Amino acid sequence: MTTPEPDKGGRPAIGPKVPINFPTHLLRLIDLMATEAGTTRAEWVRRTLKGAANLEAYERHIAPGEWGSFLAIFGLRSQDPEAKAVARKLHAAATEGAITQGDIIVQARERRHESGYHRAALVTRELLLHGEPLTVYQVVKVRVSYPDIDWEGNATVGGWLLDNLPSAIEFLEVAAEGIPQGPATGIFA
Repeated sequence: MTTPEPDKGGRPAIGPKVPINFPTHLLRLIDLMATEAGTTRAEWVRRTLKGAANLEAYERHIAPGEWGSFLAIFGLRSQDPEAKAVARKLHAAATEGAITQGDIIVQARERRHESGYHRAALVTRELLLHGEPLTVYQVVKVRVSYPDIDWEGNATVGGWLLDNLPSAIEFLEVAAEGIPQGPATGIFA
């Protein structure tokens, strides 16, 4: 029979330690933001990076092998017939390898608070489908919450793909509900 090792105390490991150097002014800002959020520097950095990773996944160029999962979120499962039609058109072109991506413009409004953040964005994607130009408007709605116990939190991402700006703006207004007016860019300004 083996004797159990004595409890050495301390916090449970979250993951491997990753040393990162920050410029002094940025470290002061991180400390200020962590204090305002009522958390530690490390916890604030983890939460912020997780949120940035969630956003990055949807507001960037889509790799050829990612179109299926991207379109599942932004249209194929949509109850809106217009969004579903655009997603089907893109899915057919992606299956044939016939999508060329051009410029992406992101305009967003977000609200951060101690337990997470909410974000609504309009991502304008210039595409070529079978050599024909198509502008697609991706409306993104992200809600991330950080429960007290589980630092990984809970992310909800949804949205729509539309091929006309008036419809996209209507959906954007719905996505932005609950996000107060404040400093904003582009379409929200």
